[in-house]
Amino acid sequence: MRELIEKCLVSSIRLIQPSSRQASLYILIYHSVFEQRDFMRPNEPTRDEFRDQMQLIKKYFNPVSLPKAIDMLANGELPANSIAVTFDDGYMNNFTVAKPVLDELGIPATFYVSTAFSNGAMMWNDRVIETFRALDSIDLSSIGLGVVHTEGADQKRSEAEKVIQRIKHKDYHDREAIVRSIEEQCSRPQPSLMMSPREIKALHDAGYEVAGHTVTHPILSVLDDQAAREEILQGKLALESIIGHEVVGFAYPNGRKASDYTDRDVALVTDLGFKYAVTTHWGCNRERTNPYELMRFTPWDRKPLRFLMRLLMTDKYYTAFE
Repeated sequence: MRELIEKCLVSSIRLIQPSSRQASLYILIYHSVFEQRDFMRPNEPTRDEFRDQMQLIKKYFNPVSLPKAIDMLANGELPANSIAVTFDDGYMNNFTVAKPVLDELGIPATFYVSTAFSNGAMMWNDRVIETFRALDSIDLSSIGLGVVHTEGADQKRSEAEKVIQRIKHKDYHDREAIVRSIEEQCSRPQPSLMMSPREIKALHDAGYEVAGHTVTHPILSVLDDQAAREEILQGKLALESIIGHEVVGFAYPNGRKASDYTDRDVALVTDLGFKYAVTTHWGCNRERTNPYELMRFTPWDRKPLRFLMRLLMTDKYYTAFE
């Protein structure tokens, strides 16, 4: 019954889309895929949910390697219903949980890695999340919030998110000082969440694209010209040293124009030898889309049919506003 509903849904939505429209390239964003639901990161899919989503992609779309898809898009050769899968940041579960599903189904993917965390370190937002997970009360006087009690899962999650949003765009050193003041309240060792160079190299050797995502995942728009250039360039060089191959793709941290990156950063990425870059602006990509500001979206839906409908309607919605 589910397969029949899927086929009817696909047929009906594609029927009402303009038959003359240009080929569209969908690009999906993932960060983590967990074995089981993580209450601190409830929007991230489980292995079973991710497999359901990848099976639908395999059945109704054309999974493509992103660098090849970009070339085909520019040349007017992109197959219909092409879709690329991407992962941001470099989490270990990309390798241990997501990769086996991708291997099983033969789906290409790109992994954007921030290199500073491949030595056992953690991203600043994860340090906040894991501290809130461990404690039932936290002193947030450093950001003017006093002592916050976090005794339940919902409260731990919501209070951690408030802190993350409050300090996200601060200067690196100011933000680091705040994060340290928070995590030093917890005596429990922080977990190791990120891929090491060994896993990064294994992804490349297995045929997956490894691409740039800066060194420390800063908000590029708040950096001066030299600092922004070094973050982008040194991340590229570090990955090339790990995988022994040219890195051609880049993902802007956070990925929103103006608030997170600017035209200066687009120019830097272009000048430093990348062939394309992705944002977190929602939409489908066309032949005329700037290859240094490709659009992506996150598949939040847990239910397979809702996931499928979102993919199908994304193209229809985008077409309507062209």
